[in-house]
Amino acid sequence: MFTRTLACFAALGTSTFIALPGAAAPASVAHGHVQGRSGAPLAHAFVRQEGGLSASFTDGRGDFSLALDPDAPMTLLVTAPGRIPAEVAVDSLGQPIVLPPAEVVAPPTSTPPLVPVKPALARPIDSSFALRGDYRSLDYVAQNRNSVTGAVDGEVGMNLALRRKNWIVQVDGMRYRPAIRVPSLSTTGTSTFAPEALEGTLALGYLFHPGFDIGPYLVGYGRSSSSFSNGAQYTGTALDWNDSRWSAGVGAQAGGWLYRPWHLEADGRIEGYLLTNDRLSGGAVPAQLSALHGLKGQVQVGWEFMPQVRLQVGYQHELWRAWGYAEDSDIWSVGLGYFPGSPRS
Repeated sequence: MFTRTLACFAALGTSTFIALPGAAAPASVAHGHVQGRSGAPLAHAFVRQEGGLSASFTDGRGDFSLALDPDAPMTLLVTAPGRIPAEVAVDSLGQPIVLPPAEVVAPPTSTPPLVPVKPALARPIDSSFALRGDYRSLDYVAQNRNSVTGAVDGEVGMNLALRRKNWIVQVDGMRYRPAIRVPSLSTTGTSTFAPEALEGTLALGYLFHPGFDIGPYLVGYGRSSSSFSNGAQYTGTALDWNDSRWSAGVGAQAGGWLYRPWHLEADGRIEGYLLTNDRLSGGAVPAQLSALHGLKGQVQVGWEFMPQVRLQVGYQHELWRAWGYAEDSDIWSVGLGYFPGSPRS
């Protein structure tokens, strides 16, 4: 009995066949040889019958024996690591099965340079700061037809902008106290007065980016000013006043690159002030202004003559109106701005 069992295993070799209940017994055993393109035998190649449960491995000489399932196709599938698989018919096993090596695609020796993608922002900055000198031409008309006209050439202004994504906060301020000569109000030929004023605005807005920075904002305005004729107050003329003004309104701005090859940038603003509390007192002006409202417009051009630094030239017009009172100013300005993080192109 033991001798008969050994003879059975010797006939099967290294092949394996799993017989399920009700499955037909194998009818024959297939023998074959697997080798490479050079003719060297391939050991441990995997051989199985297509659609069947019988499988085997080649030995060290590249030979295999496989018990065939008569109910499955008479086709063998042969695979080996690093080789191109082969599909052969059983009746062609008289010839060696050749598995050529699979082609290995080497990774590129160098990676292409990364091209930076610029964000779709007209002015991708986080902050900016500017100082400027202003020249103001003004015209005040109060009740009793008293008027003051003249020019202010000692005005200093500043602008600070902080930006987070599309939200922006801006602070503007200016101060002036020059001597203004007004010949029309003097009985001796010339009168001089020195208005001292501090102005400031605070704006909070949201900017969109269709090529330019465009967006609305809320703005608050405050001014404290007083005027003295020849260094001292006196009554009876329009040269003397004290003014405390607070106002709130809305505005809109637009800005962006005007001409990139020349590094030119332009922006503009318009602001309307509807809610105003103003107390204006003096010898020739009303004690309280009623229904005062204001309108401001500004345009500015900047030239980035060196990275992050711009020469800025601008014009601004201010107009305030109330019953019996009018205030009109034209302001020309020249200054320098610092824009960290803003590219030249």
